[in-house]
Amino acid sequence: TKKLHAKNQGEKTALHCALESQSSIACKMLLKKEENGVDIVTADGEIALHLAAKWPDIGDELFRILLGKTTEINRLDSKGRTPLHCALLFKCVTASKILLNKDATVNAEAQTCHNLTALHLAALWSDIPINLFEIILGKSKANLNAQDKYGRTALHCAILSKSETLIDKLLDAKADATIHEQDGLIPLHLAADWRQPIVPDISTRLFNKILTKSSSIVNAKDSRGQTALHFALASHSTTATDALLKHENLDVNIETKEDELAIHLAAKWQHIPDQLFEIIINKTDSDKLNSKHQGNTPLGYATESGLSQTLINLLLTLMGNQQ
Repeated sequence: TKKLHAKNQGEKTALHCALESQSSIACKMLLKKEENGVDIVTADGEIALHLAAKWPDIGDELFRILLGKTTEINRLDSKGRTPLHCALLFKCVTASKILLNKDATVNAEAQTCHNLTALHLAALWSDIPINLFEIILGKSKANLNAQDKYGRTALHCAILSKSETLIDKLLDAKADATIHEQDGLIPLHLAADWRQPIVPDISTRLFNKILTKSSSIVNAKDSRGQTALHFALASHSTTATDALLKHENLDVNIETKEDELAIHLAAKWQHIPDQLFEIIINKTDSDKLNSKHQGNTPLGYATESGLSQTLINLLLTLMGNQQ
């Protein structure tokens, strides 16, 4: 037994090492011993269950055997993570399902691991099995809008992972879409910033759903003074820009802390749909049409970006009217 429980420099026993090397045979042999030391703690504060939960394709039988021998299903490691946190971080479906079935807590916040709850981690796992997400969501109703170290809710995380299904589930569960994270971002900002060079645009249906849930703060600004419209234009999102411009309370005249207006961003967008540019320019206060951002006027940006001559002429006409 002494040899069985002997530790290496990382305070790990043979069982810890067998789990880390993902050897089913070695693990089962060690677990057959009467005093198997499943609750012995490593230098990282982990017990065998943490390591088993990090094994993405661990067998159902092996995990159940190990769980049956431990008394600390919610044991926290040195980073404040439970075995369920580990299972979700390492995308282990088997461990996650079994732990949840045994009533592992979903509301523990990993104190030195960004204060993440199980729901945050599930929302960041973009291809999590839906039934698994629904179990975690159902158990997290009292903590639905918990914020991590960065102020992010599970809804922020789901939008960052670009999973329409998870976003829908959270919104249907009445997740709060008006919460600001530490940089002032609300879910609407992230949804407007969805489209990237290799990422297709967000669906009109989903964006409108998020917009409806955050309608009262459609002009919310982040710490740099950017609104959702700034993000939509910067990411060249036709979907988000169109939906935002249709909102009756949208303000296109909000300047960022760097004096950037929607018209500056619209002028930089070479292939902006004509009708979107026309709406923005017509809603922009006339005295702002010559305003400068980093030394450039909207006309300067339009010329530089290669904006269509039709739109440049429209800009020139309105600037002339102002004069």
